[in-house]
Amino acid sequence: MRKWSALCVIVFALILLYGCRNSVKNQPQKTVDLPELRIGCDEYEPYNYSDEYGKRIGIDAEIATEACRRMGMKPVFVSIKWDEKDELLEEKQIDCAWNCFSMNDRKDAYQWAGPYLKSREMVVVAKDSSIKSIKDLDGKIVGVQTSTQPEKIFLEEDEEVPDVKFVYSFPDMEDALMVLQQGYVDAVAAHENTLLRRIKNIKGEYRLLEESLLETDIGVAFSKKADADLVQKLDWVLRDMKEDGTIASIEEKYDVENWR
Repeated sequence: MRKWSALCVIVFALILLYGCRNSVKNQPQKTVDLPELRIGCDEYEPYNYSDEYGKRIGIDAEIATEACRRMGMKPVFVSIKWDEKDELLEEKQIDCAWNCFSMNDRKDAYQWAGPYLKSREMVVVAKDSSIKSIKDLDGKIVGVQTSTQPEKIFLEEDEEVPDVKFVYSFPDMEDALMVLQQGYVDAVAAHENTLLRRIKNIKGEYRLLEESLLETDIGVAFSKKADADLVQKLDWVLRDMKEDGTIASIEEKYDVENWR
């Protein structure tokens, strides 16, 4: 009788244990809501752009995604008009501007994480153009994207910069290159890798001038009022990603000019 009693106790205990395990297994798993990093960006291939399914891809998009993973944050890419970034930062509609953003001459205007990349501002012309060097832009019409370094360079009165006839500013690079195709501008200036990628996908033959307008450091811009600890944390993470080769491997995926 005692044997049967002991056996019943064991069987009952096993039933309870199995039932508890099933109960835990069937409970919905709690998801952790990660803090978001709202990233202001526009279509700027190969750094940040949308694929055919609307997903954000590109060098900066991948760097941002990995950096957020290391910080325990969720990247949220917000499509913006690039010339409205300052207003959006101040109104806290975005946390940062992250889109191959040149730090040169802007270091006091924002809090910066980086630099994490380097780039060059270059000039593209039609293959048969008479423009062979930067100085040949004197008296010519140049297209740029609004609120970029090339726009600033050509609008400033500097003896070292050619006295161009007109500077046409466009909301995005697609428009700037479209007018180059149509012959309404003589040249377009922008980041080197953006120009190299874009001219492969438009009609006509084009070439980059050998000289650069500017060599730039690329960083992530935050408002002066932003959380300084967050900016510092991202800066550290980007340094780690440079040192461990993550950023270089992302650049290689996009087959860009790895200029240092």
